[in-house]
Amino acid sequence: SILGVQLPVFVNLIITLWGMGYGDSKHVKLEEQLAIFLYGSESVTGLSVCHLGEHFQRSNETISKYVLIYSVFSQLMG
Repeated sequence: SILGVQLPVFVNLIITLWGMGYGDSKHVKLEEQLAIFLYGSESVTGLSVCHLGEHFQRSNETISKYVLIYSVFSQLMG
């Protein structure tokens, strides 16, 4: 998969995030937020915000916000 996880894993991650109180933002659904994070972490290390923005057709500012979803996974890992 281009995101580095199979569909059932992606769905379980979404369910977990919803359960933790995370959800859609005003302009970006939770699924896309997770996809941005996974695509960035699965790709070559150091992938630029500009590249992610171009791939997802979002501004660099928007991408920067959703790359921060990493902190959520840090909490999950304990």
